[in-house]
Amino acid sequence: MDERDPRPENLFGHTGTDDDLPPELRAIAQRYAAQPVPRPATADTARLVARLLAEEPAVALAAPQRRGRIIRALGVARWRMLLLGRWFWVAGVLLMALGALLTPALRESGALPLILLAPLTAVLSLAHAVRTSSGGLRAVEASCPIGFVEVTTGLVLAIVGFDCLLGVMATAGLALLRWAPFVALLAAWLGPLLLLAGISLPIALRWGAIPAVVVGGGPWLLLAAVARLQPDGAYARALAVPQDGLSLGLHLVAAALGSLLLALMLVRGGAWRALSSPHGV
Repeated sequence: MDERDPRPENLFGHTGTDDDLPPELRAIAQRYAAQPVPRPATADTARLVARLLAEEPAVALAAPQRRGRIIRALGVARWRMLLLGRWFWVAGVLLMALGALLTPALRESGALPLILLAPLTAVLSLAHAVRTSSGGLRAVEASCPIGFVEVTTGLVLAIVGFDCLLGVMATAGLALLRWAPFVALLAAWLGPLLLLAGISLPIALRWGAIPAVVVGGGPWLLLAAVARLQPDGAYARALAVPQDGLSLGLHLVAAALGSLLLALMLVRGGAWRALSSPHGV
């Protein structure tokens, strides 16, 4: 089936004698060079190509569909969560607890701590999660069949879900104390949290953690400073509990838009070449 050339000539055209090699390696080089080189016949090559072309549709049909890729990406993200360490999650709990405890005491401050800290916690957690001190981890992620963007987005969704769970618990506690209505207080921090997370994620993937913090958290902190200086101003309403239907609706729209951005990153983010190369983080 195969025609083998018994001539002592390797693929690089050497004849088996190489004066540059040390004596102990020269014999090994000559032995390898003397091995017969397989030379398939033209008919064998044509038969192999035909077989590969016949198998291509079956391989394409057996490729994982988008839904399967998303499920597996979320599974890989679950293991990525272990790399963050327990102090990462403890810090999130402490920030949310601090916001819940300070909110009743600073009612007239113009910037409610829970509404301020909940989105800020999500942005800082996201930026910390996408960065890494190990270049080898990024190389492994880039070589996996599941896209880097999908896995990172799944990790961010887990973090955002964890922050939302803590926020819901804090909101429920304040609502039980009759400090504020549950739905209004929930919408007050949930809308900015999801919107800032949806904006910060592609920035973190493309340009890194620091730009994500600056773009996602900078304007939010500036808004809080203005609200602190002008508690009765228009900007203070963004960090206050919605008091009317229009304000509540705007917060819900922000939550829906942020959720849409995160979902788009999970489903379609891997197709964006600029985000698929993990060089920005």
